[in-house]
Amino acid sequence: MSSRQGDRTLQCKRTTRRLVTLIGVLAAGNFISYLLFFILWQPSQIVEVRRTSSSNDFFPYVKDVLLSLSTKDSYIEWRQPYLHEDALTRQMGDLDSDTPFPILYGDPDLYTYEVLRKFPHDPSAFTQGLLFRPPDTLFESTGAVGGPSTLREVDLVTGIVRKQVELPGIYFAEGLTYHNSKLLQIFWRNNTGIYYDPKTFKSLGTFQTPLSDGWGISVVDDSLVVSDSSTELHFIQPNTKDEGALKLLHSKTIRDGNTKIRFANELETVKGEIWANVLERDCVMRINSKTGKVVGWINLSGLSHNLDRGTLRPGVLNGIAYDAEGDRIFLTGKNWANLFQVRIIRENRTSLDAVRHICHPANSLPQYGYP
Repeated sequence: MSSRQGDRTLQCKRTTRRLVTLIGVLAAGNFISYLLFFILWQPSQIVEVRRTSSSNDFFPYVKDVLLSLSTKDSYIEWRQPYLHEDALTRQMGDLDSDTPFPILYGDPDLYTYEVLRKFPHDPSAFTQGLLFRPPDTLFESTGAVGGPSTLREVDLVTGIVRKQVELPGIYFAEGLTYHNSKLLQIFWRNNTGIYYDPKTFKSLGTFQTPLSDGWGISVVDDSLVVSDSSTELHFIQPNTKDEGALKLLHSKTIRDGNTKIRFANELETVKGEIWANVLERDCVMRINSKTGKVVGWINLSGLSHNLDRGTLRPGVLNGIAYDAEGDRIFLTGKNWANLFQVRIIRENRTSLDAVRHICHPANSLPQYGYP
């Protein structure tokens, strides 16, 4: 073989190798392929890989990975969010360490539960709003058709109602939250809400939301978040005064994939996520508060089987309270004789389709006046 033929053969082999590598890059589309591409394209050069981690305020459970590739003639930076290895390998526990934020794309993650503790709860309480305040206090909003709806302060451990106020029969109490050292309670089929002093339950004034209905309410990034039976979460600017109308900032559509989700009921904020009961479903959906996307489903089927016998027939699951200092989740329901502290556990045995069948609400609830 002549020297020229040898050079051509070598050049042909190099070209073929580059083309195969390029096809691999296009097909795989991941960092390993990029690395192989740079090594094989310029085999005489050194490839440097540098990784740094930094916190991300937007997604508190995701860190950034910065990978830098450099050769003599080329330089590329590649940044991709990754889920911390702890979130990939451990089950959530009872939130005694950072709750893993679900994947940022694709299908929602699936979760089940373990009951850690069971507390007494007034079975006459038709729970519509629930809130934990340290060290051992629950604030609860209960509804009643024709009245009286109530606002209550409850001892977590004993379930004893320490104090309560009854509302006029025109109000059917719904969601409850805490903001700017005040309790805020909203009402069904009404745009009016009431501010309370959390120590005395004295009314500090009223406010009006830009909505015609009130279901759940919580606080995210100093904005009120309200559900109203629609597929939307409404972000509302709090008022610095004790009276007056509140301004709608924007709304986010709740979506699981391409499906819009109605009837988000009681709301709670858990480390930046919005957790929502789904009316008439034994499920909690974890919602990305920035996008409205459902990033996780917590299947709570069978939780009511752990209830003590009460004086009334237990109703549906409704009521989420989060202890931020202790990383604890509490759940109860309408006319439930107990409140549960639960551990949320990643579920790998049930298919997403099966969980969606359990958790997705009806498209309408005409029996409640929602066609």
